[in-house]
Amino acid sequence: MSSKNVGIEQARKTLGDLVNQAQQGTDIILTRNGKPAARITRYQEDAMTTELTAGTRVIVDRDTLPTDWTAAGEITEVTEQTVIVELDNGQRQEVLHDQVSRTS
Repeated sequence: MSSKNVGIEQARKTLGDLVNQAQQGTDIILTRNGKPAARITRYQEDAMTTELTAGTRVIVDRDTLPTDWTAAGEITEVTEQTVIVELDNGQRQEVLHDQVSRTS
């Protein structure tokens, strides 16, 4: 994948063109005062979404759980945006796809 640096002021003027370039695979690095500040990339479905299936062992983001709950568990259901995880302590928790990480 190629990349291209573009100043933020220039990006404001040419955003449509930059998005088109990103869709074609060019990684657009937005710079402020010559330093990277943000990135425009081609949209791709989160690879994690396709990998989450019932039976997958995961770790749930600690911020989504009561402090005394374990974060490890197994996915029991997968919806378009969420998963239901049966935690190792027997509790069930519904969380967004990006709030879980696969375990090794």
